[in-house]
Amino acid sequence: MILGSSSVLNIVTNESGTHEPKLLRGDMYVVSDNVQEKIADIVLDTKAELTNYVYQFMAPLKRLSSKMNVRTPHAAMSIQGTEFTIQVDEFDNTEVNVKNGIVDLTGNLMNGTITLAAGTKGIVKATGEILGPLEMDEKQFDNGDNSWQ
Repeated sequence: MILGSSSVLNIVTNESGTHEPKLLRGDMYVVSDNVQEKIADIVLDTKAELTNYVYQFMAPLKRLSSKMNVRTPHAAMSIQGTEFTIQVDEFDNTEVNVKNGIVDLTGNLMNGTITLAAGTKGIVKATGEILGPLEMDEKQFDNGDNSWQ
């Protein structure tokens, strides 16, 4: 998980007692568990001399649940094996762009849910209106345009 500059993130305890991130403002880039394991495998194959370091780093990640939830002021997302971005603008609108995997996007005010597949995006407006699935903004994953880099 990478946060953009001036982002605000709280870690909240959900109904089941587990912790989940709540993005209040700004940008967040997330690669969930399955993608992290693929990245670790590539690193291990190409950088054998770093094996011990990578194992120490990846061990806590592999203990994470394979399913992750993220909240924003007006939306909740259920994520599994996914690479995606989340942005909350100054009006509390939430935009989710999915590069790989699937995200279930739920609006907190109107309790609607849409499923976003790879290459799509969804928007939950502060009013509760849910838009999508729409075509994803490719620039969200372009190295030159990410505010978190």
